[in-house]
Amino acid sequence: MSNEKGPAKFLLYALTMLFLFLTLLPIIFSFTGLGIRIQLFFFVLLLFVSFIGLTTYTTGGERLLYIAFTLHLINLLAIWFLTQKLYLLAVFLALFGFVLSFPRKPDVYEEEMPLSSEIEVAKESQPKVHSQVIHSPGKFAASKYGTVYHAPKCDWAQKIKKKSLMWFSSADEAKKAGYKEHHCIA
Repeated sequence: MSNEKGPAKFLLYALTMLFLFLTLLPIIFSFTGLGIRIQLFFFVLLLFVSFIGLTTYTTGGERLLYIAFTLHLINLLAIWFLTQKLYLLAVFLALFGFVLSFPRKPDVYEEEMPLSSEIEVAKESQPKVHSQVIHSPGKFAASKYGTVYHAPKCDWAQKIKKKSLMWFSSADEAKKAGYKEHHCIA
């Protein structure tokens, strides 16, 4: 699944949650006495966390959905421990939602890509700092604190922090600024 929070992924979350709650209802009502009260409390709690997660989906609610699916798995493990019955459909749905909502690390290249409108002027008094740093995509990337320029898709170029990243439109321009060619360019 993609990291993007599109309507298809939201629908998948909503349907998984709906079917999970529908499979939990008969399981909950198979309990009696104190057991049904505890299960109903957890059911309402999970319903609340899931509802908040779905309503705030685009603004961080995906983390709440991750918590809700984790709580579902814990609840199903407790039910399995107490009743010696494993409800496979409910476990499958909870695991599917858990994996779908598992927090992912954002793609480094997308996050570190500078905006074309940003321009910084470095202080001339600092050693190894080049006088002007332009943050707009070009053909070659370098760190304003480094001595080597790279192709934008090079692993080393992707590790350069946004505040240190500078772009060159040609290899000659990078060489004139005092940079050496990295082996990714050759």
